[in-house]
Parts: sequence; C-alpha cells; structure tokens
Amino acid sequence: FPFDPYVLKRSSIFIRSIYNDYRDENDDITTNKVLEDNHVSKV
Repeated sequence: FPFDPYVLKRSSIFIRSIYNDYRDENDDITTNKVLEDNHVSKV
C-alpha cells in the first residue's frame, strides 16, 4: 500500500473493504473443522 494505516489513522476508510481480519478467517476454519469431525464421528 502507498500509505501506512497505523500512521495515517484516517486511511482505514480506503482499505476497509479489502482488509481481511485474520481472526475471523481462523474462526471459520476451526468451526468448519469441528463440524466435519463431528459429522465423521457420527457415521
């Protein structure tokens, strides 16, 4: 990026739509993994 969002506090409006929150992605993966494991164990 041509700017640093940590230095330019108001720049978040420009990157918010393309920024992915890492924790959300992990939560989705973990949830899907648990669901798959439960499904397999019931079969």
